[in-house]
Amino acid sequence: MRQARRALPIKEAGSNYPEAVHILFLMLILLLCLLLWEIFPPLLFILALVIPWNLKLRREINERHLAQEGLRESEERHRKLVESLNGAVYTVNMNGIITFASGQIRKFGYHPEEVITENFIEFVAPEQRERTLANFKDVIESKVDTQVQFIFLKKDGDRVWVETAGRTVFDASGNPLYRIGIMRNIDEQKKSEAKLKEAMEKAEAANRAKSEFLSSMSHEFRTPLNAILGYTQILTAQSGLAGTHKKQIEIIGTSAQHLMTLINDILDLSRIEAGKQELNFEAFSLPSLVQKVFNINRMRALEKDLIFFHEEMTPLPEAVWGDERKVAQVLLNLLNNAVKYTGAGSVTFKSGYREAEDTFFCLVEDTGIGIPHDRINEIFEPFSQVRNGSGFVEGTGLGLAITQRLVRLMNGELVVESEEGKGSSFGVSVRLPKAAEEKVAEVQPGPTIIGYKGPRRRILAVDDNYSNLSLLISLFDPLGFTVDAAEDGEKGLEKAVQHRPDLILLDFMMPKMDGLDVILKMMETEELKDIKVIGISATVIDKNRKRKFIEMCQDYLTKPIDTALLLDRLKHHLGLEWEYEEMTSPNPAPRDPDDAMEKLPPTEVIESLRQEILQGYFSRADKLLESLNHGETAYLPFCNRVRNHIRKYDDTGLLRFLDSIRPAAQ
Repeated sequence: MRQARRALPIKEAGSNYPEAVHILFLMLILLLCLLLWEIFPPLLFILALVIPWNLKLRREINERHLAQEGLRESEERHRKLVESLNGAVYTVNMNGIITFASGQIRKFGYHPEEVITENFIEFVAPEQRERTLANFKDVIESKVDTQVQFIFLKKDGDRVWVETAGRTVFDASGNPLYRIGIMRNIDEQKKSEAKLKEAMEKAEAANRAKSEFLSSMSHEFRTPLNAILGYTQILTAQSGLAGTHKKQIEIIGTSAQHLMTLINDILDLSRIEAGKQELNFEAFSLPSLVQKVFNINRMRALEKDLIFFHEEMTPLPEAVWGDERKVAQVLLNLLNNAVKYTGAGSVTFKSGYREAEDTFFCLVEDTGIGIPHDRINEIFEPFSQVRNGSGFVEGTGLGLAITQRLVRLMNGELVVESEEGKGSSFGVSVRLPKAAEEKVAEVQPGPTIIGYKGPRRRILAVDDNYSNLSLLISLFDPLGFTVDAAEDGEKGLEKAVQHRPDLILLDFMMPKMDGLDVILKMMETEELKDIKVIGISATVIDKNRKRKFIEMCQDYLTKPIDTALLLDRLKHHLGLEWEYEEMTSPNPAPRDPDDAMEKLPPTEVIESLRQEILQGYFSRADKLLESLNHGETAYLPFCNRVRNHIRKYDDTGLLRFLDSIRPAAQ
């Protein structure tokens, strides 16, 4: 039987014999057996049983071999897949023992066999083990994917940040079996995050330093400006001041206001960049604002001999709702830039209002140096300027940067078109809904206040700056107030206890004890807690202490102080009734020589003046007046009247005046 089995040509795995040949060979043997049936019947019976069993066994061997080959190929594919992952795949049991680690663990200095059977916590930095172990206990029974970051100890002793992402595998009954996950090196990411955090902290520190600097500089600038503008308002209100002196005082006030505008520009940019700029809506006269902005820039245009005119494309509503100061700042900046960058030619200011959209729009066109196409976006960057031929341009380069940010703040639109060497065109549109005309507060110069009715009131002024104290004394003393002064918070409290004033004017920033400390002490003192306080500060950068200071004051004013506003606040808080200077005088004032219209120039001269004014050539009109006045003093009253309109940039009034005298001219 063993010999018969050895004689059977059993096909081996991988054999090249075709199956048909194998079957044919067996059939030949079977035929031979049939021929020998009579001779060896038992042997043939055995062969009949063995041959089918042999065939079945052969098929099973082949199938098992193919299954093993498939399993090996599948395992190889999965191994390659696991090894190709950007991280080491691992499994840990419920006790934290590592039961599998892929070859990627070699990147951390370990062979897989070195970590298997070890507790994963041994590879965590000692200072993080307690937290990491507690986290493992929290997530081991969780059915959601989790991520954990910790410092991993490499075999060479190095420490690197890693991140593990994994999930827990459960059996059919919902019992946790083991946890599978992947661990990847995030050390470079952590270093980048640390650098970014450090850079952000430095940037925040720099921003805080900038805010502190701006706050300090604002205080330093506004303190002397408060005295300049305050005394200017006091002197302007005095009667009997000579006309020349009054004009000089007005120039001082205008110059101080211009300096204040520059300071506000820098502070505005800082606020806008910090996202702290807010809109203050109020009703204001749009035509008055447009005319005022136009007139402010007219002098510079006349000095450069530019054609400078305003075209009203559609009528403007008398009253609108919006932030008047910010709208004015946008228009001023655009007109100022147009005049600055135009050496010869014209500057045109067009304005209008779209009723259907409640939108104010304007267009500022110039024939200046223009802007290169590739630099149009740069002009809106802070401190960026387009150089003219001389290479020098006045200003800080903040105008357009502030303008763009203010327009965005008002949800408006700013567009620019420019061609180098030919000029530029800036267009702005801002929604300004109409308001009732009676809502517009018109500032009218009122009569001069000389005192108040009733018992004398006592005011305590607390400020560390002598000029400010002197200003307040100069303002209140002539009105009949009893004024006490203190140069710091401690002395202010002493004098408040001593004199019990009706009201305290309290500065916020002072050495030793600032305004907030003073108010807090007053709240703790029974005899002082009911005294009204008007807070004053030259610091415009908001801080927590300043906000609390403002909240605890009955009122608050920013330096430079508007004396008219301060007097109004005093009237409100002390219930005062002002006494005013009599407007009539027993001795009639001498007649203004400008009113003595004894002789008018010829009609052709008046017509020439009209044409120069219509075209915006105020400097030419002034030269025409000089030639008219040369050798002929009789025209002096007329020339003074015209020059008075020119100084005020009042083209409308001047044209109305010239039209009114044309019929009387010879």
